[in-house]
Amino acid sequence: MKRKPKQNEFPFIMDIRKLVGKPKKIPLNVTLKQLGLPKPDNKYGYNYSTLLQHMSSAEYFKFNEWMNGQTCVLVDGRVICYTEDVVRFLRMVRQDKETYFD
Repeated sequence: MKRKPKQNEFPFIMDIRKLVGKPKKIPLNVTLKQLGLPKPDNKYGYNYSTLLQHMSSAEYFKFNEWMNGQTCVLVDGRVICYTEDVVRFLRMVRQDKETYFD
């Protein structure tokens, strides 16, 4: 039988939500229009060919650097970037809004 750790047994482990608060949900339908993005390619987000069409070459280069280490999805052999990540990046670059990293 596995023993459950006591609440104070690991004081160095903290719930990150207590530190930074709950992330605010962005209304995607409004934000996509504001950012000049079409509807996502599928339920997860955008493939890179779509992003290339809707970003400047400088934005696309920065996006690739920014996405290093972020999670993506493979759908039918194509890399799909989550819609939320694309929106967070474009809001940071185009609207000078701070973002968070997960």
